[in-house]
Amino acid sequence: MSMIDDSESASSPRRRPRRPLPPPPPLQDYEILRELEPHLASVLWRALRDVRSWAEASLEERPRLFPPAADGVRERPAYPSVGSPMLAHALGMLTVVRSAPRAASVGEVVRACSEISTWAEANAFTTTATVWAEAAAVADPENPITSIDAGKRTRNAAMYDRAEIWFSRGNTLASRQRSRREQIRALLGYGTLLREVGRVDEAKRVIAQASRLASHTRRQRQAAESAHDLMLVAILDGNDEEVLQFATEAIQSYPVHHPAVPGLVHDWCVYILRIGLHAQALPLLTQIVPLATRPDLNVLFASTWGRAGAGSGSREIFEEAVRVVISMAEIHGRWASAAYGSIAEGACALKEWDRAEAYAARAVEIAIASGDVESHQNALDILDAIATRRMPIQARDSPRGTRIASISVRLAELLERRRG
Repeated sequence: MSMIDDSESASSPRRRPRRPLPPPPPLQDYEILRELEPHLASVLWRALRDVRSWAEASLEERPRLFPPAADGVRERPAYPSVGSPMLAHALGMLTVVRSAPRAASVGEVVRACSEISTWAEANAFTTTATVWAEAAAVADPENPITSIDAGKRTRNAAMYDRAEIWFSRGNTLASRQRSRREQIRALLGYGTLLREVGRVDEAKRVIAQASRLASHTRRQRQAAESAHDLMLVAILDGNDEEVLQFATEAIQSYPVHHPAVPGLVHDWCVYILRIGLHAQALPLLTQIVPLATRPDLNVLFASTWGRAGAGSGSREIFEEAVRVVISMAEIHGRWASAAYGSIAEGACALKEWDRAEAYAARAVEIAIASGDVESHQNALDILDAIATRRMPIQARDSPRGTRIASISVRLAELLERRRG
């Protein structure tokens, strides 16, 4: 399916925006019973079924979904009997779905679903995060925000076909409502999906469209996000000139406290590690490891830090990174394959070939299971290098060395301003 035609048609008065794709069929909600401890799973499963029934019914049908008891009083379920304050708050809002279904507010239901999804993702309950994000999108079907959020959750769970549908819905709804901010979010989310599954040329076209739209509408934050994503595509393409161009644009556009700044620093370090600049990457990575806001980011940042440490001769840093990856990566697994690939490269730098092979082989297994094409190919390249006892990436002189060093200095200054 194409999202480019959808968004561009919104700017032409001669074309009528296409109808959004219908949502994908609901996921099997009983899967959350396998992911959570029994009491919490039962509470969330029951609440999810109530929300889905409520969302799929018309306003007139809703009072009949949960009929009053014999004494004429509707049941008020004891959802809040859970340990997490965030969950207790969200489930408390959802009691109205059963106790007063006609009066339940779409906005409150969506907020509650989104809070549960956010809690689940933070705690690595991937299926739970996904089904609740999709429940929010079904509860507010004309809202592009909920569709885009469902796209991000399903993409993070490697449910790529579902994610493509949600991003397409979000893009079409945003185009119809002339919400340029959400249109850009949909395009960027979809572009990341395309990059992750190896459709790099398509990713570049979609992200470039988001970049143009952000520039035309003077959305600086989203222009920075677009430049950042284009930098990642250029790294995959091996286009050094575009990497430097888009890195510079991102630094110029990102507000100092934008939450993606540590990620930009990390991704830049991945690039300079590819040309052997371990000593230049290490101090930048050392600064961002404490800035990881989620466990999955902690795994990703730590693994790259360990790779730079090993390349700089620091076994202590490498072993600490290995400890983080082995203890956390497969629990908080979005970047598990990439993390194992990084410590495999670190082991290569230390010439510990057996460890390197074990880590790279695990990276391949995880990538195959999750459909992560980019990490899969990277891990295969590492295994090929290990077989001949050579480094996966050879240090090389770059004619752009001065510009590279300048960008690293500017990123260090950006982090310093962020601390201030």
